[in-house]
Amino acid sequence: MVRKGPKTRAGIEAVKRNLPPPDRSGPITERGKKIASLNSTKHGLRTGGFLRCKKDRCHFRQLCELLQVEGGQSVLESIDYGDPCPLEVEHYLWFRERLDKELTALGVQDKGLCHVYAMTEILIERCHRLLANEPDLVRRVPVKGSCYTRPAQAVAFRYMQELWAKKHRLLEQIIAYATGLQSPDSAQHLGSPPMTDVDGQVIPPRKA
Repeated sequence: MVRKGPKTRAGIEAVKRNLPPPDRSGPITERGKKIASLNSTKHGLRTGGFLRCKKDRCHFRQLCELLQVEGGQSVLESIDYGDPCPLEVEHYLWFRERLDKELTALGVQDKGLCHVYAMTEILIERCHRLLANEPDLVRRVPVKGSCYTRPAQAVAFRYMQELWAKKHRLLEQIIAYATGLQSPDSAQHLGSPPMTDVDGQVIPPRKA
């Protein structure tokens, strides 16, 4: 691998002297900082919480339902760059409200389970959109330290398997509630993940 840039000590020192101070480099405005913070976000399968809206730079823009319905464009214009995707928020609320009603009918109040199940459904939908954008089943992955690549499973399929396994565990927990085999206090025995906020940060359990 050919190294770019100066190779002599004098050249390296000259580059260091010309570098701007850390507090004067990078974006200055809040919008610029938001844009820079989302530069590495593509499909969002490796991040927790809702997908952040990148406007025209969104990886799923061609599949965005808001661009295909009346009034959808005005919704996009009403939100800021970096805000949670309005479609995912809407679907999340629908899944959560539906499951909350079903559990309430069973006499169970488990907001954490409703949240985790709804977010799992959102991530599965995101996988489907990625498959629509990138339908290839196999991708080429660079081999570290060489110029070769190796075949690997498509990103969407790899995450889809994990998400379906997670959804299956959650459904088992819901069935256990329905059949009276499990109480809400023993929910953690099925390995359900902790409750997180829209940014993917773990919410600590409330003290009694």
